[in-house]
Amino acid sequence: MNDHEASAEPQPDLIDVCTRRLAKAAGAVDEPTRQALAEVARMCGPDTIDALATLLLGVRMNGPDRLAGCPVVAFVRYGVAEGVPPVRGAAITADGAGRYNVHTVFWHENTARWDGTNGRYGVTWDVAGNEMARRSDADVAP
Repeated sequence: MNDHEASAEPQPDLIDVCTRRLAKAAGAVDEPTRQALAEVARMCGPDTIDALATLLLGVRMNGPDRLAGCPVVAFVRYGVAEGVPPVRGAAITADGAGRYNVHTVFWHENTARWDGTNGRYGVTWDVAGNEMARRSDADVAP
């Protein structure tokens, strides 16, 4: 390998920085996913990493996949009101024991993740669905 080829390859610390950036944009990632993101970081330039990080973050903003360690099984986004974060909604999570939890959720810009509040816990699917509908109907429509 000549000097010109060697300088064209990304440096290990730059690869680590790009891998961390992609992993943060993707959310919680397991080791195989982290390794795949490191391979992408090795192969792509900064503009591609920027575009991919933006894409991953945009996908995560569409709706939460987990809240408080529980998978989200239903989500409805609703409108903007003064003093309230613009990306919000209601979500139902499954607790793994056949019961459901209902949360008011919002996208937290500083942490780049969904946060939930005002939970109603351990209810049946029918009660959870009604509560989610009540929360979204009581708020401003987009």
